[in-house]
Amino acid sequence: MSVHEQPRHNGAFYLRHAVTHPIHVLVVLCLPFTLFFVWSLSAVAAFVLTEIALVCIVSRVPGFQRWVDEKVRAIEAAAAARTRTQLLMRITDAHRAELQRLEVLADAIRERLMPAGGEMSRNMEDCLGTGRLLATYVGGAIAYCAGKTCLMATDRKAIDNDINSLAQTATQGRTESIRMVAMQRLRIARMRASRWDCSYDDLEVMQEQLALIADLVRLMYEHSAAPVQSALLREEVDRALASVKDGERTVRELVELLAVNDAPEPRVLEMGRRALAAMAEQAARLTTAQIPPAPHSRVRVVPAPPLPGATRGETIERTAEWVEAACAAGALRAQ
Repeated sequence: MSVHEQPRHNGAFYLRHAVTHPIHVLVVLCLPFTLFFVWSLSAVAAFVLTEIALVCIVSRVPGFQRWVDEKVRAIEAAAAARTRTQLLMRITDAHRAELQRLEVLADAIRERLMPAGGEMSRNMEDCLGTGRLLATYVGGAIAYCAGKTCLMATDRKAIDNDINSLAQTATQGRTESIRMVAMQRLRIARMRASRWDCSYDDLEVMQEQLALIADLVRLMYEHSAAPVQSALLREEVDRALASVKDGERTVRELVELLAVNDAPEPRVLEMGRRALAAMAEQAARLTTAQIPPAPHSRVRVVPAPPLPGATRGETIERTAEWVEAACAAGALRAQ
């Protein structure tokens, strides 16, 4: 039990549970054995006073009160579960399924309106009225099921047949006494038919009322789940729009300033071409120096024919290709 949490019951309630606690009962049962071994009234009085003081102290301990509250809550929950089971057995399957759906919506409503990290107070729950609506739905479903069972036990067509037969007997009976009894039975049969019709109409009205309760619960859920326009959200959106309008020119200038020009400089292209040509010439020299002479080889390396109008770098690249082709041919013949 927290510091700010109040006990659910008064002190006498917890004192009674402390007295009837199994451990205390065991201690009290030890009193006759104490009297048997210790024949002293002062010792017995001290024992009794100590026991009374301990019971009074224990009944005020928050931990003991919390244990009693949990025990009572468990007993109440078990009794409520048995009552609920008995009540739901008295309604139809369709109403039972509808009740389960409505309870899911009611739980969603409570969760939506529940304070963060807290529990919904009883006053707020009574103000919502979802619990009363569900209880009314169960009561109406029980009455509907009982009325429908009674109505199905009576054959309306059989009543009409009895009315026709009794009407004929009341007018064509052999004796006056038979006609009088037939008239009384006919009156009762017509009352039964009228009662059956009224009960049927009442069942239809009850069915519509149950549907109305279900619609009310759904409406409450839709109200609780509807989006709420926040004043802070509107202010932030308005501020953002004003900032965009005022800073549009600034943003455009920043974009133009930070834009990257992808066109390279001609000097960079020329330097790169010369560097690649030098690397190709050096690779050709290393390849020529590392090729071993192939024995019994008749391959003769001659310089590549010069290309008309070719630069020095292009000639070196063509010579390197010629050398590589010659080396590959000599290696194949050596194998």
